[in-house]
Amino acid sequence: MGMGGCHAARHESCTLAARIARCAGRSPLTMSAVNAGSQLSGDVLVEIRSSSSVSVRVISPLGDQAERLIRELVNETLTQRGIDNVRIKILDNAASEWAVRARLATAFRRWREQRAPHD
Repeated sequence: MGMGGCHAARHESCTLAARIARCAGRSPLTMSAVNAGSQLSGDVLVEIRSSSSVSVRVISPLGDQAERLIRELVNETLTQRGIDNVRIKILDNAASEWAVRARLATAFRRWREQRAPHD
C-alpha cells in the first residue's frame, strides 16, 4: 500500500517507522527501537523498545558505580512517567549525569511518539 492512501500520511510529525507499522497494521510491540545519543566519548546511547515488562541493561566502561547511577536515573524517569512496559539498553561512554538525563528524555519522547495513535 502506498503512503498516499494511508491515513498515517496525514501526520507529518510521525516517524517513518511508526507510519509504516501503522499502515501495515502492526502493533507497537512489533515496532523497532528508538534511539537517542551516540557512542562518542562523553556521551551515552539509549535504546528503548516496547515490552511486556521493564528490563534495563546498562553497559559502562566506568564499572558498577556508573551503572548504578544510570539505573537510578532510569528508574526515576520510569516512575515519573508511569512507564512499566519497556526494554532499555544503555551504552555509556563516560557521559555526565545531565547528558544521561537528556538522552533518556529524548528517547522516551521518541518512544511515545512512535506509539501514539494517529487516527
